[in-house]
Order: sequence, then structure tokens, then C-alpha cells
Amino acid sequence: MIYSIVILYNPKETSTIDDYVEIVDESDMTFFVDNSSSNNYDILSSYDDNKISYLPLRSNLGIATAQNFALKKILNSSENDLDKVFFFDQDSKVSTNFILRMSESFNALLSKKIPVGLLGPLPVNKATGVDYPIKSACYGQGCVGLDTRYTQLDCLISSGSVTNVGVVKKCGLMKDELFIDSVDHEWSWRILNFGFINLMDLNIKMSHLFGEGDINFFGLAIRKGSPIRYYYSFRNWFYLFRLNYVPFEFKLKTLLKMPVKFFIYLVVFDDKFSRFKFMLKGIYHGIINKFGMYK
Repeated sequence: MIYSIVILYNPKETSTIDDYVEIVDESDMTFFVDNSSSNNYDILSSYDDNKISYLPLRSNLGIATAQNFALKKILNSSENDLDKVFFFDQDSKVSTNFILRMSESFNALLSKKIPVGLLGPLPVNKATGVDYPIKSACYGQGCVGLDTRYTQLDCLISSGSVTNVGVVKKCGLMKDELFIDSVDHEWSWRILNFGFINLMDLNIKMSHLFGEGDINFFGLAIRKGSPIRYYYSFRNWFYLFRLNYVPFEFKLKTLLKMPVKFFIYLVVFDDKFSRFKFMLKGIYHGIINKFGMYK
């Protein structure tokens, strides 16, 4: 079985019914978990009801909770630990045979006794068509016997990635308290902590857009997000600092970069007071260990 999870949030603003054709066609069951306050089933109405499940949450409960909602249903219905689970955001666009190729790649790794826990594609900037730079480091020991088409990373973005039911059972669900930011990073490191490895298949690409796009700042591509998104970013770094399976190197680099990012975000982006307020409150809530949805 191949399961896919697509997280929606006000999809009518950015999506059309054609955006999910390949995902639905190439999966045995696709769960559309909707974090919107309104019902958006009509954009899915032409799909076969036997191949999709629309799960409206009626409010924005965060990506972690939305993913967990579908994962629990998959764990209850799956009869094979090798069943595949794909994760997608609503702004990710896949090509024909994407799921087939990723599944074959995952199976090939397992057949070579490579303990893959999570496999991701090479993300391509949806706006520019340029490959995103690979920023995630690999702090652990490299895996012997890997084909050159793969690169080993500590962390992968969840959208477009694939795992299997057995990995989910062993490693557990996403952390609801993170709400949105660093959810995929934390789960990636937890997968490593359980003895698996995370890989990117450089031969398979997927169009994706991080945040609201990038802004050029003296030659650096600075990723823009909504002001409240920086609340979750700064706050959740403190959550990661407390986890013993998150590499010390990451913690040190992030701690050193935090004041730099704080300054750059204020200089580069608009709505400066709002960003300042959210980043400051994120730091404060991270220090006092207050997590979950922002209130």
C-alpha cells in the first residue's frame, strides 16, 4: 500500500483541483487534512472517493497535529510495516511517476540493507526553477555502499519525503507542541536516533516553495515568511536545544546565528514591529518552555 498525506490550509487561495492529480492517481489512499476554518472538499470533489479521505480540522491546529491525524488512521488500517507513507504540502507540485520513482528508490535502498528511515527528493524553487541549495549537514557517520545519486543528510523537509509504516511505529508521531516550525527537523533527528539514516535522491526533483519566497540581501537568499512564522522559528529552536539527540554542532551554530538572523530579518523585511514582537516573544516562550499554538 502507498499512503499519501497532503496538508491543506486555505487551499482555494493557491491551489486548483489539478494540483493533486498525480498524488491521488499514484497512491492507494490519499488523506487531505485541512487546517482551514472553512470546508474545502469541493476542490477534491472530482476525485474517486475510494482513493481519498478528506479530514477537516475546522481550525489551524498546526502541521504536526494535522500529520498525526492522518498517521493515526494509517497505523490503524495498515497491515504491513513496509507500506509507504508520503508527506506533502499543498504548494508542492509533483511530476508524473514521482511517487512510483520514489517508492522504487526506497525499495532499492532496503534491498541493499541500507537502513533508510526517510527519503526525500531534491527540491526545486517553484518560482525560479532553480534547485534549492542543500543546507542540511550530516553530523553522523556516512553510510558505506551508497550510490552517488544519494546524499546523506541529517534533516529533510517533510514535503515530498517518504517513509514506511514500520519507521513510524518505531520512531513515533510528530511533536504536536512544535505546531509548525522545525517539525520535520525534529522528526529527522529522532529517526537517526533510532538507528536509521535520512537520504536525498538527487535524481528525483520536486517543485516546492519555502515560505513566501526569497529576498536577495547582499548576495544572500533570505527566506521570507509571515511575521508569526518567526515566532515559531525562534521559539522552537529552544525546544531543539533541550533534546539530547539533536547534534551539539547544530545547537551551537543556531545559537550563534540567532542574533544575526534577528537583525537581518528586521533590516530586510517589512512589518518590522510585528516581526520584532513575534521574534522576541518566541525567544521568551522558548526560554520559559511554553509551546503549542500561539495565543
